Amino acid sequence: MADQEYEQLNVAVSEGDMQRVRQFLKEGLNPNGPDDAPHYARPLNGALVAKQFEIAETLFEAGALPRYAADMLGTYLEDPDAYEVWIERIIADPDPRFSKDYQSAFTEAVGKGQRELAEKLWSVCPSPAEFESRRTPLCEAIRNANEPMALWMLELGFDHTTCGQYETAPAILAVLADCPETLSRLFELGESAERRVNGHQTVLLPGLPLYTKLRHIREYPKNDKFEIFHDGNLLHAAAVAGSARCAQMLLEAGLDPEEPDSEGRTPAMLAAIGGQATRDVLNLLPEPDLSSGPALNDLMLRSILGGDADGVQQAIDRGANLSATIKPARILEETPFLGEATPLIFAAARGEIEILKRLIQAGADLEQDDWPAGEKRDPSVLQFQIENAGFETMLSMPMKAGRTPLGWAALAGEAEAMRTLIQAGANVEAVDVLGFGLLHLAAMSDKPAALEVALETRVDLHAEAMEGMTPLHAAAATNGGKVIDMLIEAGASTTQYSKIGETPYVTAKEWGKPRAYRRLEPHTPKEFQKKKRKSKAVPEWEWGRDEFQALLKRVNQSHGKEARSLTTKKFRSQLAKAAHEEQYRETAEQVRKKLKGNELNSWEDSPHLIWFESAKPTDARLLKVQQEFLTQNVFVVRQLSTAGESWRVFVVPTGNVFEMLGAFGINGVNMGLDPGPTIAWLMNLHERHPFQVVAIMHDGIEFRFDQPIADPDQLAQELMTACPPPMDEGKELLRLRKVLKSKKPQVFLWWD
Repeated sequence: MADQEYEQLNVAVSEGDMQRVRQFLKEGLNPNGPDDAPHYARPLNGALVAKQFEIAETLFEAGALPRYAADMLGTYLEDPDAYEVWIERIIADPDPRFSKDYQSAFTEAVGKGQRELAEKLWSVCPSPAEFESRRTPLCEAIRNANEPMALWMLELGFDHTTCGQYETAPAILAVLADCPETLSRLFELGESAERRVNGHQTVLLPGLPLYTKLRHIREYPKNDKFEIFHDGNLLHAAAVAGSARCAQMLLEAGLDPEEPDSEGRTPAMLAAIGGQATRDVLNLLPEPDLSSGPALNDLMLRSILGGDADGVQQAIDRGANLSATIKPARILEETPFLGEATPLIFAAARGEIEILKRLIQAGADLEQDDWPAGEKRDPSVLQFQIENAGFETMLSMPMKAGRTPLGWAALAGEAEAMRTLIQAGANVEAVDVLGFGLLHLAAMSDKPAALEVALETRVDLHAEAMEGMTPLHAAAATNGGKVIDMLIEAGASTTQYSKIGETPYVTAKEWGKPRAYRRLEPHTPKEFQKKKRKSKAVPEWEWGRDEFQALLKRVNQSHGKEARSLTTKKFRSQLAKAAHEEQYRETAEQVRKKLKGNELNSWEDSPHLIWFESAKPTDARLLKVQQEFLTQNVFVVRQLSTAGESWRVFVVPTGNVFEMLGAFGINGVNMGLDPGPTIAWLMNLHERHPFQVVAIMHDGIEFRFDQPIADPDQLAQELMTACPPPMDEGKELLRLRKVLKSKKPQVFLWWD
């Protein structure tokens, strides 16, 4: 009963209901909440997060201790003026149990350059050697190029060799941020100028400050490990970052400017690719050697991006492989660009005519598209992006599409490049994986000159692509202007239906493209201004939040106590202890080898979670390994995110699926579901519909049901109520119903 009263108190706090808050306090409720309550469930914390400062003051006067709001100190620092009084109170009420919160806030203040606040927080922090923060204050200062703050951190005694959770050491960060004073001090403290550096340490950087400075690195070619160089030195890093001041220091320290990395790239080769961003470093270095494959690759890319036909010819004359793809690199500044492309595609999409001619003369394959050789051509990802983000995806996302150089030139609206390729014999009938051909792509470019070239080829005006879209549908979906008039004048039908029952006018209406539908309206008879077929009716909602809240009350009675026990520090401490046992470590190593992963890792503040990076195993493979090792009391599960070329696989020291959920602290807080209720609901769901967890993070889960669902409609509504979709509810409900009708439905929930 007391738990329910505290929940009601927290609701009153979040809603700003002062009258109810005072009533609860008058009835004797502790303003600090239950003794075992986590920080987020403390009334004072809730009031401060909601900026209910009057209620917070009332709770404080009633005896609420500021220390219980310490975990949100970092958040309060984002608005120091509003929270000034409370930051002072929290610092004045220190508690050793919350040392990590003070450390985290101190690190945050250092990163933001808030020196005065950082000094106050430092008074309640432990010595640098005792810091447990995943992010170190020293590295936060360097990442923000705040040299005075970085030098203060070194003065305080923070370790000059490590960087917490990040693989990028302080010396590397100092080079990337071009902080010579910091780098000099690091050398004085014993850091070696000979430190080895891998390219991913200059790309996979946490946060925005350095990422913004290094945006030009997107144009660099990468190897299969997403590195721009491998096993290089600090001078390689300075060359990539364009850090001229640090480069000068490193040269004076004796680093060899012509030392290659393990793949043959010298600092000069890397600096030569960065254009204006790395020009000052390039001026410090000798002319790069062009005898190696990587150097030719770099020369080709640099020359195409810079419109340097002579540079391209130089690469050709030296034997550059014209069929090899360069990845990942931008093609255009604003519109189409790829993650991987041949030189001919790059040149075509950029409209570099002289370069195109030289590549064609050298024998470049006119029909080699952007899809990697030997890889299955699956259009589903691209189609999903279009359906959820619009046809602008075609123009702005770095996605392979099975598109030839001519197709890319058309989509980019490069009319002269199109003529050059067509005159050289390019196939004007080629289509990409979605069926979009030359006329579709030129129409989507909204460039009349490009469309005119496409029309001259006399390709089919009514050719059908994805969902039966004609070129006029494509122009409508991308809000075309004059290209719509040109297609109609050429004879394109305004009354042809797509496979989903839309004329071009309806397509423009459905996608919200006013310029397009206004041009189409005078040419579209009234009877063709509506869908031919009605979309499937969206089922009536049989229950919503009220029904779900009732379900939560029931599962709280049946599973609440057990679920809450899995959200405590005591539980995580038990897991952390198990994670240090030799037998568990041996088992984790077996899992790593089985999935061919990299070395085992863990985080300082989550020692109960051991993980490794692995090339993406299929879900079926992962579940097979998961079942195999459950008998050894470990749970194998991957990270929810699927970005990149590998997955993070976790090996949790428990064979119990719900303990595994507790280990991650899974919650839907953003949707009003705290960890306890979230786990309790999943326990109840598992009883009704057994499932296997495929992927997990603190705010999301992906699981596969063991068998078909008897009532997919009701379960779909329950899942959508628990985790409302960001898109159209009706469409999502229809999609989810379809998924749940499969033999072994797999569902993805993300409370973002």
